[in-house]
Amino acid sequence: MILCIADIHLGHKMHSSILENGLTTSEEDTRNALDSVKQRAACDDIEMIICSGDFFHSSRPSAENIKWAITWFKEIDTLGKPFYIIPGNHDITIYSNSLVFLKSLNTHNIHLIDDGISSIVWKDWSIYFIPFLAADSSKNKYASTLEALTSVMSVINSNTKSIIVAHIQESTSRLGTENMMLSRSVETINIDTFFDTISERAILLMGHMHMHQIYNKNDMTIVYPGSLTYMESLDCGQKKGYILLDQNGNIKFEEIQNIRKYKQYILPENKNPVEFFSSIELESNEVIFLKSHDDVIIDDSELNAFLKTQNCKLAKISYTFNTLEEEKDIEVSEEEKNPLLYLEEWVSKECKDNKEDIAEILKLGKEYLFNEIEYD
Repeated sequence: MILCIADIHLGHKMHSSILENGLTTSEEDTRNALDSVKQRAACDDIEMIICSGDFFHSSRPSAENIKWAITWFKEIDTLGKPFYIIPGNHDITIYSNSLVFLKSLNTHNIHLIDDGISSIVWKDWSIYFIPFLAADSSKNKYASTLEALTSVMSVINSNTKSIIVAHIQESTSRLGTENMMLSRSVETINIDTFFDTISERAILLMGHMHMHQIYNKNDMTIVYPGSLTYMESLDCGQKKGYILLDQNGNIKFEEIQNIRKYKQYILPENKNPVEFFSSIELESNEVIFLKSHDDVIIDDSELNAFLKTQNCKLAKISYTFNTLEEEKDIEVSEEEKNPLLYLEEWVSKECKDNKEDIAEILKLGKEYLFNEIEYD
């Protein structure tokens, strides 16, 4: 079987607390998840490991995270099983490549595919690897990757069994967490635009969308393992893990257990939040997103203090004011606010009802932020 992972985002710090060792709880989650992947990859039934991009959260990761990743890759290499990895849009830009260090590790089984289409044969399957290719400008960031994917699609037909590994959004995929990130302003590929000869024996193994999903379109199976850990409120209620793919094309999802889970709760009207959480059974290490319908602002310091005694963390409180019929989010985590949210708030306020101006300014602003600002 092939063990398939995607969207690890090592180095992300969303909804985190600082640990005594200097790491954030989100970074610890990611490392724990990767350790689980390593343990599963060591099992006898796993023949190969594939990563569909976004191993790092930034194209210029911290030295500490690179150091940890080097040790992890070397340990994976000792398993004696081929590991194929492509960069995702977070891994690579015109100026930097977070995975380039892999080329100098002198490993025997780690294969970084970052400069063009590559293919291998596994059993009776042809596997095509399409890395996210850095564009020459910010205007067409996805053009080279879309062109490469299209060229591979043109050689897939009903007489072949093919697995296509890429990092891009298929138009029917559900957004999930990726909807909250800068890369939501991306181009997509629609499988329906291709020919009718693609068979159900073709599998598109994708990274980029953080919500785990498997669906069929135009007789092709499209698979997103999803992000390896929880990252944003839209992850609440989801499972995080990896995909197992066998030689018959059967697909199985396995959940990772040793990470914090994100959960959403709705506070009953006129209910004290501490009393509410005292009356329910919380799992250890929950990251909590709370919705309240009351007009009274909750004392998040009191609630946070209580939740810490339960080894849980309050991430965000969302208010729905009945009279105004609008929601207001209050962040209570230690992280800095995403610059994109500042941009959207400012543009909406300044342009008001001029939808055309808002759309154009947001488009230009997102392109600038995506290319010029690093997210650790």
